[in-house]
Amino acid sequence: MKPLMDIPPRQIILDKLLAEATDSTGKPVSIHWSAQLGGNECFPLVLEVYLELVKKGWAHPDMPLNNSQKIIYAKYADGSIAGGIVYTYNESQRHGWIFLSFTSPEHRGKGINGLCHTFFENDVKRLGALSIASFVHIDNAPRLRSASKVGLQPEFYRTFKKLT
Repeated sequence: MKPLMDIPPRQIILDKLLAEATDSTGKPVSIHWSAQLGGNECFPLVLEVYLELVKKGWAHPDMPLNNSQKIIYAKYADGSIAGGIVYTYNESQRHGWIFLSFTSPEHRGKGINGLCHTFFENDVKRLGALSIASFVHIDNAPRLRSASKVGLQPEFYRTFKKLT
């Protein structure tokens, strides 16, 4: 996987093609970066996947997404979005934060998260990150597995009780 270009340093460019790659089945995908989530062609899939997480009880219904978040995503030649990562970089903490890793249901298990994660990690490292993290619900076994594949390990779990 040879990058076509580096992500531009701290300038607003709405969408850039980063690289051509292949998923784990050998099908070609293009890897893209966008400076903001809103207006991006991935937004409908982001909403679908987030709704799926809310319905399963794996995400809070208050959506933590906004236009200050960047997105790296994979797209097939037919225009279908395979998946991606919505993230931010906190300069004062030198920390990359994954708000949502998402994969279209028909493209799960094809290594899409790993492809996108490589470019996410490269971007936040370039910006100065010393660490990356994300919240993952304790029962979201598929996400815990995909996180583990890219080196993210559980650090702690929050306990919770709803008071009535």
